[in-house]
Formats: sequence, C-alpha cells, structure tokens
Amino acid sequence: MTGAGRGIGFALVEKLASDPDNIIFAGVRNVNLDADHALARLVAEKGGAVMLIEISSANKDNNTAAAQLIKEKYGRIDVIIANAGEFPSSFIGTR
Repeated sequence: MTGAGRGIGFALVEKLASDPDNIIFAGVRNVNLDADHALARLVAEKGGAVMLIEISSANKDNNTAAAQLIKEKYGRIDVIIANAGEFPSSFIGTR
C-alpha cells in the first residue's frame, strides 16, 4: 500500500490489518520520519501484520527494490494498492 502514512491509505491499512490473515506492507517515503506517527503505533499494535516499507511512487528503482524485498521474504505479492498521490505545486495559487 503506497501512501499509507495518512488519510485513505492509513484507513485502508488499519481496516486490512483487522484481519489476522493479512500481511500489509505500509509504504511511506521515509520510514524514519513516519516512525513517530499513527502508522508506527499501528505497526506496534499489530505485530507482524503491518510492516513499514520505504517506497516512493516517483522512484522506479525504489519500487523495484521494495517489490523484490517482499517477494524474497514471502514469495509473492497478492495485491498492490497504489494510493500515493502527487500534487504539482504549479496548481497551488498564491495570494
């Protein structure tokens, strides 16, 4: 799950983690920065069901490395939820 640190991504991770058969890789841009947020608390509560993984939707090499890491550890990826969003700063007006 990309964009798992907040909003819709966080809510989906939280919901999916309620099923003990799921293992969720919660994708964030910087694992160290997100270690202090609600997602880190969810990771701690759920034990091995939710794991933080560093991934950026804008970085192909980073995505490939994350997929390889998951495949090596678990043998497969069943579902990918590409939830991360980018908002170009050129759309933000100034006052």
